[in-house]
Amino acid sequence: VSHALGQGLIMLSLGQYGASAASLVMVWPALVAVLAAWAIFGEQPSPAQAFGGIAILAAVLMVRKG
Repeated sequence: VSHALGQGLIMLSLGQYGASAASLVMVWPALVAVLAAWAIFGEQPSPAQAFGGIAILAAVLMVRKG
């Protein structure tokens, strides 16, 4: 049920916001997980994770500016 609901919401967001915005929303949890692990458990992000987080933030900014 939860998978079907999630997939349904993804399809709705694709139709309403477009593929670029919907794809950014789908990668956002990875960044949040790394930041939460750092804040809660003191786990230091690896260089690859830091680079990926910066890339996600840069992509969000580029999409928001149009």
